Amino acid sequence: MLGAVPGWWLGALGGFGSVCVRDGGGPDGTATNTAQALPADQAAAAYERLDRLARAVKRAGHTGSLDEIRADLCLGLLDGSLHHLSEREIIACLLGAGSRRIRPKDGRR
Repeated sequence: MLGAVPGWWLGALGGFGSVCVRDGGGPDGTATNTAQALPADQAAAAYERLDRLARAVKRAGHTGSLDEIRADLCLGLLDGSLHHLSEREIIACLLGAGSRRIRPKDGRR
């Protein structure tokens, strides 16, 4: 059903049975990414890292909710815009950019 809806993309099943579904065709222009059937220990470690970073960003003064910060971090880590930044630089980037605008000022990807 998802594949029949314009704007939806269903990724191929991978070695762990992961699925990625994106919808960028909504009226608000947002999208959803998910991964399923991941190894539980790796998924927990990934979330713990994301949560630890989000809490550090919040402690540093970000005004967004932890959920918003986690979403921004997840997007930046997945799209590569935060890839080569240290944790300190990631925090500064999110503080300077605000929610959902996580591109580093120097344009690095």
